[in-house]
Amino acid sequence: AYHATMRAALAVKQRLGGRRRVPELVAVEIARESGDGVRVDAAFVHAIARPPSGRMSVAVFERLEIEFGTESSAIRDALFPGQRAPA
Repeated sequence: AYHATMRAALAVKQRLGGRRRVPELVAVEIARESGDGVRVDAAFVHAIARPPSGRMSVAVFERLEIEFGTESSAIRDALFPGQRAPA
């Protein structure tokens, strides 16, 4: 799920073309075109456009937290033991 969500985030980022502010209708269109088996919605597009702490990986872990109902830090620690969380 992590890799699929990260691929979706990268697809969204590519479609954003560097834009940090995205009108809602554009976000919906980007979401429609970027899922590839992962639930991508306008909120995720906005999170990738302006990621928390400036880190796209934070947005990805936040999405996984929603999907699995588990703290993002627990997911990150399970996938990447010993690594520090992004600031």
